[in-house]
Amino acid sequence: MLGSIVWSPCPAWIGWLAQASPPPPAAQSVDAATVELLKGQFQSLTTSFNIYVGLLSAVTVLFVGVAAWLFKRTLSEAKQEVDQLVKAEVRRTIAESIKNRVEYLEQILEREQVPSFVTVDYVLQMAAGTLPKEYRLLNARFPRIKPRKLDSRKFTGDVVVLDLVNYVPTGSELTEAELEQILQETIDKMSPESVLSVYVRGHYKAIAALSQKVNYYTATNIPTQLLGNVINSAYVAYTLRDAEE
Repeated sequence: MLGSIVWSPCPAWIGWLAQASPPPPAAQSVDAATVELLKGQFQSLTTSFNIYVGLLSAVTVLFVGVAAWLFKRTLSEAKQEVDQLVKAEVRRTIAESIKNRVEYLEQILEREQVPSFVTVDYVLQMAAGTLPKEYRLLNARFPRIKPRKLDSRKFTGDVVVLDLVNYVPTGSELTEAELEQILQETIDKMSPESVLSVYVRGHYKAIAALSQKVNYYTATNIPTQLLGNVINSAYVAYTLRDAEE
């Protein structure tokens, strides 16, 4: 008869596992000196960190202040430089404008003075007695004008005005032949640098042919245009005289 088997709630293999597993490490105790050392080091790190943060903040504030001062100074200098440049440009523009105006006025004054520098021979058939109104008109503008007789030996004026409106012709009217003869005699008595200004009524071929006999001339039959022609002739004569000098 089989013997009775008794069941054990703790098998042998469980006991074996319990014997094989290492026992848990025993808790290590930290002595008071170590704790005080760690506390001192932590306090030192905290103090050093606070000092570092303080220095960093101070440096940052100083840097920002210096940068702001430099920027403000640079900006001020830039504004001053720009202001100086603008003022210089304004002064240059004004000076140039004034210079141009002065030169323009000088040209006007020079042109206005030309008639006083130029000599004018006013050639008439008869230079005695009452002079015609055309002569008096020119005399108000040309202080160096003088009446000359048509039969004079020579005409020395810078401008020679030949008045044939107040001329009494040989016949009932001035013919082409008579006009051509008068023009030729007048040109022969003039200087090659003088300007001839003819004042005659009507249209003549001899006037159109003057370009072949004289270098510089004008012609008109209108009293109001005579003054303009003589003034223009004076400018030409004055320019020619300066070119020679």
